[in-house]
Amino acid sequence: MNDPDFKIKNKLFMKKLELMLEQDREVLVRCRECNKLLCEKRQGEIPCSIEKIFIDFHGNALAKHEIDSCLNLNEFINYLHNKCNLCWRDVYWKIWSFKILFYCQSCQTSFPAFQLEFCKYHSQAPKFEPSSNQGV
Repeated sequence: MNDPDFKIKNKLFMKKLELMLEQDREVLVRCRECNKLLCEKRQGEIPCSIEKIFIDFHGNALAKHEIDSCLNLNEFINYLHNKCNLCWRDVYWKIWSFKILFYCQSCQTSFPAFQLEFCKYHSQAPKFEPSSNQGV
């Protein structure tokens, strides 16, 4: 497609973002303590890095996120597009990176895609098997 001004592509990514947020029905929320954006359904899979750890009845160490009710996702998306000067393609991939979780087999923890470059447990670059979202 020849679109030198990226007008058509930007509109397509804007619509794709709208569809992703409508179809998945996964609400993005922000933790009041660590300020991370995460899916409301999956917040238990990613521990809060700031919240105090407590032990549940099964002996698991948990650090739950506290949901910030002040977050308006539409305002956040408009902020990314207008104030941060991100094109709709970049906004789409940024929101996508908050929604998708990967699993590290070494750490035995899940982490969002935007944290793919670093791990708080080991300093080596992540290695992924072909056609898999599980890595070492």
